[in-house]
Amino acid sequence: MLDVLSIGEVLVDLKIINGKISMHTGGSCLNVSFYSWQAGAKSSFIGTIGDDFLGTYIKKELEELDFRPALSVVDRNTTLVLIKAERETPIPIIYRGADMFITKEQLEETWKDARIVHTSAFALSLSPAKETILEALKSAKENGALISVDPNYRRWIWKKWGADEKALLEAISLADLVKPSLDDARELLGRKDPIDVLWGFKSLGAKNVILSMGSKGVIALTEEGRYIRVPAEKAELVDPTGAGDSLLGTVLAKLSQGYDMEEAIRSGVKVASKVVSAEGTLVKVR
Repeated sequence: MLDVLSIGEVLVDLKIINGKISMHTGGSCLNVSFYSWQAGAKSSFIGTIGDDFLGTYIKKELEELDFRPALSVVDRNTTLVLIKAERETPIPIIYRGADMFITKEQLEETWKDARIVHTSAFALSLSPAKETILEALKSAKENGALISVDPNYRRWIWKKWGADEKALLEAISLADLVKPSLDDARELLGRKDPIDVLWGFKSLGAKNVILSMGSKGVIALTEEGRYIRVPAEKAELVDPTGAGDSLLGTVLAKLSQGYDMEEAIRSGVKVASKVVSAEGTLVKVR
């Protein structure tokens, strides 16, 4: 049985840091799977890449990391994101492609029982992936799995795509855990105060909410109504991309291993401090 199954986007990040461009494998859902695997969980990932040099780059980098997720190749360009990663909140330009062509047939070929099933707002934004993933979440929930959602939503980007929030809101209503950032909360809920954010996601149906606040640390609201506050660890900010994913991936792994929520979050914060201190999205932390 899998501990953590992540379904969603895999892509190439072209990063601009201090005027220099570098290329890295990324995608929130892939990142979460990678970091849950590094935290010792039995993890798997389902996503799609294109039959092009970017897809080849992704496979090569993952092989070098000794991480071998279930990637399907489709007749589309591999999704590409240009990121200006010079502050806590990176600025993206997104060229959607293969990532949104996850199909029911692909899931049926690779589906396995999992304790936790994770996805993201990005993955739930466009068809056919959004319908496929939402159906998978419902099935997993019925089978007793915990559901995790990263609400990495940006209103102006979704407007460009002609996407609506229906599938995302339904996924959040199923979620045992969501991990927004302050930017996610402002975009989706129109809220800035951390306590308001926590209760805002609770009102949408999420049982546990973990709010990542960059250098201000993490505040969480548990299913029982308990607050957990964990300060950020001191770290030199080199590249913030993937830090939130490393936090969440570690939390999911630790929860699957029997840790309580506070212990899991503290472990995640430690990993995130290492990730922001290194260039790249998939950083070896063990």
